[in-house]
Amino acid sequence: QGRRRASSLDAHEAFVVGLIEARKDITLNEMVEKLVTERLVRISRSALSDWLRGHGWTFKKSPHMHWSRSVPTY
Repeated sequence: QGRRRASSLDAHEAFVVGLIEARKDITLNEMVEKLVTERLVRISRSALSDWLRGHGWTFKKSPHMHWSRSVPTY
């Protein structure tokens, strides 16, 4: 009780981290696809997102910039 359950992704942590480091703008959908095709791991996009957040990986969207400006608008 109160302990984190082991995830099927825990065994593939190095592979997931390698995907992120190889291409910083990789999407969750692309990661899910690569896990299925290269590692035969079936996982949902939301489960992958939760797993990444649980391991300290967060992704922030950059602020939008108006076409006439050279600095982000807030």
